[in-house]
Amino acid sequence: MSPRGKLSTAKNAEPYCSCWQQNMKLVGPLEMNTCSCGEEDDIKEWRWEKPADSVSDHVVLSENNQLVTFHPNTSSGTAFVKGDTPMEHNYHYYWEVKMLTNSYGTDIMVGVGSDKVDILEYRHKFTSGLGKTIESYGLSYTGRMLHASMKIIDRRFTGFCRGDMLFYNLRRHSVVYPMVCSTAVQSSFKIVYASSWKASLLVDALKILSASAKGDKIKLPLGLRNQLKSQFWITMPSYAREDALGATV
Repeated sequence: MSPRGKLSTAKNAEPYCSCWQQNMKLVGPLEMNTCSCGEEDDIKEWRWEKPADSVSDHVVLSENNQLVTFHPNTSSGTAFVKGDTPMEHNYHYYWEVKMLTNSYGTDIMVGVGSDKVDILEYRHKFTSGLGKTIESYGLSYTGRMLHASMKIIDRRFTGFCRGDMLFYNLRRHSVVYPMVCSTAVQSSFKIVYASSWKASLLVDALKILSASAKGDKIKLPLGLRNQLKSQFWITMPSYAREDALGATV
């Protein structure tokens, strides 16, 4: 969640870029955000799902549901938003979210959760909402990763964001969605990339090839090479791109 190519030396995650300021006041409908940093690839297979009316004051969507702002006025607990499209079995999913505001407060998390996650359960409680039960996994802005209320990773972002994060469903849940949650006032996330590819021998072979190839170029047939321009993450070295989340369902 810090700028690509430059690891933050701060204790917690920093904004992706400086286009948005921490003291920016959000009054009424969100103004159009002009930030396009890190959005070179305009591929978004899903967007954020419109929140229920009961929490609409704490979860505001804009920019064609790509941008979510939590608690635009005041916070009284933990607000969630999930993707509008479930992940199918036998697919690889890769997505990136851009954090536009400074991280602070009880918790700000990115992760995945099943259709059994109650996104309204903690609306009046300040907590780490993702990873509370076996139905979700959550990566905190502090570097902790939670599942079933257990800390399964305890590393700061200064060392953690060198590669991508993988979630393996292993058919444990029938339906899984990408999710983010926050307790912080005026905290914002934007989807900058979201793609998928059906699991196959081709995908596995490309991953092995990219891991063993020397240099930046992999010699592939022209048609396949052009297709991979938009699916860069399949042959991506583990250190090449930060702020990445992925799931194999």
